[in-house]
Amino acid sequence: MTSHGNAFDFQLVSPERILFQGQATMVVLPATSGLIGILAGHAPTIITLTKGIIDVYTNGDIAHRLFVGGGFANITETSCLTMADDAISVEDLMEADIEQYIKEVETAIENSIIEEEKEALRRTAAIERSKLDTIERLQPAKKQI
Repeated sequence: MTSHGNAFDFQLVSPERILFQGQATMVVLPATSGLIGILAGHAPTIITLTKGIIDVYTNGDIAHRLFVGGGFANITETSCLTMADDAISVEDLMEADIEQYIKEVETAIENSIIEEEKEALRRTAAIERSKLDTIERLQPAKKQI
């Protein structure tokens, strides 16, 4: 893909799949230093992502909302490639499924005797709790639509 006018190529890749690939007029990323807005012509940068929402804009409107559990973004003047540890479309977040998964992870933490495994499971639980926070934060917006 190539950039057209004020648009640029945006791609979000997780270990499982390409979650988004297309043109954007702006992307807002949850960087470890705070939210960062990306427009065409941005200075080349690599940033570290934290847990949060990526908003993908086309023509001034949010076209896609994606949750990421961390990762990094490689930004150039004509593109933004985002590699996420965990990623899902916000509309696919299912509260009951996430709550069940958190219970399973917490049980695994209790049953594990290996500290490295416990720490990895704690990170997983933290990402899943962030997904629940995202659902809660966006619910008032969903009711207004």
